[in-house]
Amino acid sequence: MRRYARALAGSQKSGDAYVKACLQAIVADASVFDPSLGTKVALYRLFHTLWNATQMPPSEAEGAVSIFEKTTQQRLAAMTPESRQTLLLTTLEGFKPREAATIIGRSEAEV
Repeated sequence: MRRYARALAGSQKSGDAYVKACLQAIVADASVFDPSLGTKVALYRLFHTLWNATQMPPSEAEGAVSIFEKTTQQRLAAMTPESRQTLLLTTLEGFKPREAATIIGRSEAEV
């Protein structure tokens, strides 16, 4: 999830803050985690709930170490948030469209 959070947030520091908030939310109130979805899907779904509630635009390749990484972050930032999330969930994290739909709260057809 750190890799995914970094891709969304634009830096490892920002991404890690979201992952930490997600894990703290589970510790504070286990009912925010729905194990019936499967552990990985439930964790990413909670992450998205927090992300969407506090989302800030990705930084402009903050912390990028190569021209490839900077270019990738710029291209991802140009996408709509849901398109970016769906692309990253299915290509970077390997979720099936059905799982990505559950995570972002959309229908499989929309994904």
